Amino acid sequence: MLLYDVVAGQDARGVVHAGRLALQIDQAARWDFPDLYRDEIEVHWQRRLSDNPSFFNGSVMLMLSGGRVDGDTLACSFVATDFKSYLYWRDQGFADQQVRDAFGSGLVWSSDGALMLVRQSAGQVNTGLTYFPGGFIDDRDLDADGRIDIAASVSRELAEETGLSATELERVPGYVISSCGPQLSFGVQFRSALTAATLKARIMAFIAQDEKPELSDVLFMTTPQLEDGGAFAPYAEVLAEHMLAE
Repeated sequence: MLLYDVVAGQDARGVVHAGRLALQIDQAARWDFPDLYRDEIEVHWQRRLSDNPSFFNGSVMLMLSGGRVDGDTLACSFVATDFKSYLYWRDQGFADQQVRDAFGSGLVWSSDGALMLVRQSAGQVNTGLTYFPGGFIDDRDLDADGRIDIAASVSRELAEETGLSATELERVPGYVISSCGPQLSFGVQFRSALTAATLKARIMAFIAQDEKPELSDVLFMTTPQLEDGGAFAPYAEVLAEHMLAE
């Protein structure tokens, strides 16, 4: 798969590598979907909020479909929306193809060659699914000029979800970009000096300290199969198959 193919459309499925990313909020862009479905979004939000009172209607950055490639650099533009509009769009099957659900993912390798994935606890957007640590791109990831720092976003999510600090990990240069339908993951790789067993024990202890943890489990995998009957988030299955290919 070519680098441009991964962002060319929502039918793309695969993984490519890029040396650099140039991600930018397009202040002039507008996503029409929230205005077109304003009433439906509000009804849907109240229903989802009653089921999950912890949901917060914060900012979410969605990628405008398409992108540009210059050598090994991938450039993409984003538009800002709110979480309740995103959630309705997602729950309606990502019907509007003007945007894609793009986010950062932390790809952490243990010293003994296992790849870390996590499983989300109940009451979250990805309840029960196995995926790579990461999250929405939001206002915290933007500089004054609207540039998005995806590595900083991933580092923050890693610390919030697992307690691992990027300062104790070795950053692997470049990005691993996985496409699966409407979802696009910008993967940032790290290597740890600790074994999988040590990392798992440490992260599970961190999770246990939280009264309402985002994660229910952490997995260290050397093959891309889940052996406990669990399910992957779709993009994570594509990415795990690539990263753990024999």
